[in-house]
Amino acid sequence: MAYHGGVPLRNDPSLKPEEIATITKWVDEGCPKGDSKDAPKPVAFRSGQEWDDANPPDLVLKLPEAFHLATRGEDHYRTLVFPLGNQEEKYVRKTQFIPGNKKVVHHSLAFYDGTGMVLEAQKRLGKSKPFGKGDEDYGPGYESGTGLAFVPNPGAVQKNRNNAGALLNGWVPGAGTLENPSGARSLIPPDASILMQTRSPSPKSSIIWNGNSSEPDRRPNSLSPPTKDQPAQPPKPASMPRPQEAAITHN
Repeated sequence: MAYHGGVPLRNDPSLKPEEIATITKWVDEGCPKGDSKDAPKPVAFRSGQEWDDANPPDLVLKLPEAFHLATRGEDHYRTLVFPLGNQEEKYVRKTQFIPGNKKVVHHSLAFYDGTGMVLEAQKRLGKSKPFGKGDEDYGPGYESGTGLAFVPNPGAVQKNRNNAGALLNGWVPGAGTLENPSGARSLIPPDASILMQTRSPSPKSSIIWNGNSSEPDRRPNSLSPPTKDQPAQPPKPASMPRPQEAAITHN
């Protein structure tokens, strides 16, 4: 509820006193049903598995292969890095994450990395094939914990030092698209990568993003050095692997 003693909040959902009185009276009368001909048409919600925008996404990122999750073990934090190979700056207007199995994906975070450090970590720490030691987690990306599985060294950054990285999207069950305010864009530097981190007993996921090439006001972006926390240890159910996908647009 909005705090009425301070600065007014945008999109304030609070009820007016007369609206509260109307609802209270209706409840006191036993919640009678109104005239059905006065009822509004049912709201038609878009599927959470579809890109939610009138314009198609400019870029869709897909896993090269399915990820295999062990049937039991700790919560799995998987970081997947998509190198963009962009020669120019990109301005992102809108992003959307689409889970492959929304029943088991706890959350997902998407960032851009202008330094190349996370892509190198994926090459160094990735486990695309099983080691042959029983039921294992393996596939695209690498297991990172809640951080990046390494501590970035600012002194080692060779490119995009003024725009090393920032958050682009965050998703939890029930969330839809994430769109910047009118006239504002997220600035992705040249030769950047997109990284998605998913926490789930079954990280089978998708991302979709939408941008705009019009020149917005420039604002600095930053990415704080992460820490590697100890994950919780609930049992994980067996599940079939499924590809992940993602997208960005510039219309």
